[in-house]
Amino acid sequence: MSSRVTRAIGRDAVVGAAALALAGAYGYLAQGIPQSLLADSVGAAGLPTLYAVVLALLALVLIARSLAARAADPESAARGVAGRGSHLRALGLLLPGIAYLLLIGSLGYFATVLLLILGVALYAGARPGVGLFATGVVGASVMWATFVVLFAIPLPSGSLWPRLFG
Repeated sequence: MSSRVTRAIGRDAVVGAAALALAGAYGYLAQGIPQSLLADSVGAAGLPTLYAVVLALLALVLIARSLAARAADPESAARGVAGRGSHLRALGLLLPGIAYLLLIGSLGYFATVLLLILGVALYAGARPGVGLFATGVVGASVMWATFVVLFAIPLPSGSLWPRLFG
């Protein structure tokens, strides 16, 4: 895509379109996951399909925001090119994801998601406090309930808890 076209519709819209295409391909490939005789009611393709739908929705939001910003103020939207610092800051969001993968086996799903929510919020500039902690607990509880109660998918409880309390 030429740089002239990219500037005309906005970089966020281009990224959103790419994410939407990725969501479509991911969803299509997820439907090809074979069913197992041991599969639960959600099935092997359930979670990847949910991820594809969420990615598609987020991509549509990104596209809509980009187009709305472009319509509201075309000149400032054209100047809003991210610098190196913005890219490094975005790259820093990989660290909580890596920490999540490293800790989930020992801390379990709930504690790890709680720490992930708190870490990302703090990284984004949220002020520490009771409200932030409550948001993390509610967020982790909703995520846990979604998988365990709604989808009946067992989640890791962690290997640390039996050693501490067993």
